Amino acid sequence: MLAEEPSAEAHTFLVWVYSFERRFAEAIAECKRAIAVDPEFGNPYNDIGVYLGRIHEQQNDPLAVARDYGRALDHLPGYEPAVTRLRRMQQRVT
Repeated sequence: MLAEEPSAEAHTFLVWVYSFERRFAEAIAECKRAIAVDPEFGNPYNDIGVYLGRIHEQQNDPLAVARDYGRALDHLPGYEPAVTRLRRMQQRVT
């Protein structure tokens, strides 16, 4: 059980469940828990960037989108969800 034996990986799996349900605020909070358990585990950093980017996409804020996806790519260059969504936003703006 996660409460009894927390791990960054387990928190990240819960993050993905929340993201599939489009519960991005909860996913971000769970990413922060994963980082607190293991700051060296990179996935939650990337996921936060993608989820913040999606929130900013919904708010139609292209500068914030670029910043958030850029941060995700800083932590993991080539991270496909960030690359794909950033390109999609760039196409909408141009």
